[in-house]
Amino acid sequence: MIRRRPLLSVFLLLLAGLLLLAWQNRVHLAAFPGIVGAYSAKE
Repeated sequence: MIRRRPLLSVFLLLLAGLLLLAWQNRVHLAAFPGIVGAYSAKE
């Protein structure tokens, strides 16, 4: 697979890495809209 489609393999690896990061930071990402709302309300 890697020999035939190097670009697709790199893209899939990057996507998997991003999903892993998002899963590890899901608590912070879930709190993000509340932070933005509080900040804009303060302004």
